[in-house]
Amino acid sequence: MNKLIFQIGVLGFCVATVIFGGSGGSVMEIVSRSFIVFVGIVLAATAIVLVGGMMIQRNIVDSQPSEKESTTQVPNNTTT
Repeated sequence: MNKLIFQIGVLGFCVATVIFGGSGGSVMEIVSRSFIVFVGIVLAATAIVLVGGMMIQRNIVDSQPSEKESTTQVPNNTTT
């Protein structure tokens, strides 16, 4: 997953370099802006993956019956 997030960030860096390069400016300005875009994309993608993983984990835990519920069930033994 780390490689995928990094590659998406590098793709964003390259696209930002082309976009900022077309608008003019010094090389240092273009690279620094593109690096800021790279860091932003990597942080956002990491946050999305972490939040998604936490939501999935919470759904799995909520769907499993807890031990208290399974041991406190009283069997229905009504015989006549």
